[in-house]
Amino acid sequence: MKNQKAISLFICLVAYYFFFWEEKLGLNLLVFNFLLLGLNYPDMPKNKITFLLLAIAFISSISVVLINTEFGILINLLIMMVVLGYNLLPQINSAISAGLVLFLNTVLNIRHLATPISSILEGMAPKSEILNRILKIVKISVLPIALFLLFILIFQTANPIFLEKTLFLQQAFEVFIKEFPTFSIPRTAFTIFGYIILSGIFFNR
Repeated sequence: MKNQKAISLFICLVAYYFFFWEEKLGLNLLVFNFLLLGLNYPDMPKNKITFLLLAIAFISSISVVLINTEFGILINLLIMMVVLGYNLLPQINSAISAGLVLFLNTVLNIRHLATPISSILEGMAPKSEILNRILKIVKISVLPIALFLLFILIFQTANPIFLEKTLFLQQAFEVFIKEFPTFSIPRTAFTIFGYIILSGIFFNR
């Protein structure tokens, strides 16, 4: 089940990247919403509330294509938050609570960024001892590395001396980017942002 969710996440992540990178919202948002809801539908409770929310989400998504205003896009995003939040916790009975559930679940998933990748690898070779060790290392190292990078950025901004001492790291990173023309910080940040959001949608903490 977890492996299936991880596959769904990466399908949506690929769609997210190609649909939305430097693109205006319109038909791409409609198709992406249909994909997102379709992959989440098997886990949704089959009741009147679910069908009503799905109908509202579909109508809102179609209206983005037909009307395409910033207000319409905002409303659609809020409705999608409600639907997906309800999917995470069907017991809730208010739209605001559903949105908060999705937001909090996304925040909680930041601690488990390696879970989708590890679940796919575990499904491919669950009995591999070497792979299990690699997965453990990945799970343990993701958060410390992220905190380390955040620490460097904060202290470089706050302390000129620290910036001078660690400038070589920044320069090395810039050289790395120049050596790989297809790689860019904005694209990476955009992809990571989508990965975090989709993790919050597909993995319930």
